[in-house]
Amino acid sequence: SAASSSSSALSSYELASTAGDGKLLVWTMANQLRCPVRGFSITPSRKYHGHGKTLNRFRVMGGSSMHFSPMDHSNFVLGTEGGGLLKGLHSVRNTGASAAASSRGGRSIVKDGDFVWTAAAHRLIEVAPVKSQFEVKRTIEKHARLNGVKEITIDDVYAARPDCSQLFPPVATFAYESHAGPVYSVQFSPFHRNVFLTASTDSSVRMYNMLQPKALLHLQPSQNAYVSALSWSPTRPLVFAASDVSSRIHLFDLRESMIDPVLTFDGVDVDDQAKLRHPVEAMAFNPKDGALLASADRSGRVQVWKLSSKLAESQSGEVDLLDSLGAAAVSSKT
Repeated sequence: SAASSSSSALSSYELASTAGDGKLLVWTMANQLRCPVRGFSITPSRKYHGHGKTLNRFRVMGGSSMHFSPMDHSNFVLGTEGGGLLKGLHSVRNTGASAAASSRGGRSIVKDGDFVWTAAAHRLIEVAPVKSQFEVKRTIEKHARLNGVKEITIDDVYAARPDCSQLFPPVATFAYESHAGPVYSVQFSPFHRNVFLTASTDSSVRMYNMLQPKALLHLQPSQNAYVSALSWSPTRPLVFAASDVSSRIHLFDLRESMIDPVLTFDGVDVDDQAKLRHPVEAMAFNPKDGALLASADRSGRVQVWKLSSKLAESQSGEVDLLDSLGAAAVSSKT
């Protein structure tokens, strides 16, 4: 799974990716996507250790989806293959020695011991788990000595092959109530900084407030098909689309019902030759026109659907109702 975020501090866009290897990696075109500039490890911790009351015996947990808050790009939610939902903090603020880096040939550098580091390389050490910083730094400097490296760059950090569980800090700063299966989609509301949706193979769609662990709403578009994708309307605060593995698209309007979709239709046609229905695996509303919804299925087909004006045009009181859902979540927590 991949997601993008913009960073005013870096004046550039970044790409984040996660997979079953238990890492979330952040990439940038500044180095032509050659290697990640930051990363997180999805490992069992006190914040989240998988299902059950005992510590997960596996060293890593696979990531399956993520989304960055459109109102605060430092916050994101990650879904795991085990159904976990983890809040993470993605900070680009320079700290420590990298914040006081000097300039050489247009590059920011840090003098640390016998070596000169680029600021980007040294930042990886600064954000590594405190208990492993010394070991990671020693591994990288040993590689630099053996290869005659005088200035350690971010490429040299990865060439030294440090243990990623020691190099990257844990992703979780907060854990939410888990799904019973892999989480295939996470979507923040474009109208509320704390509200987000999740979709899972347990056939459910849930709404959460980022400030509390329990879900606000539990919705089940289909009784026997896992939910594969979500997209929130850019013009209707209480409207979103969900697709399932049976290639159906469900439109929810929480102003009309907080239980059932207001519209369900087939997202793809039946393949006349194979007699198979290709699951819809991605959806997105047009960010400028809430009446247009694009869907993509497993066969590679992309279709654009025209929705009614009722589902596209903002209704009075919607934002207040969404705010009340969030306010109720916070008050129940306190």
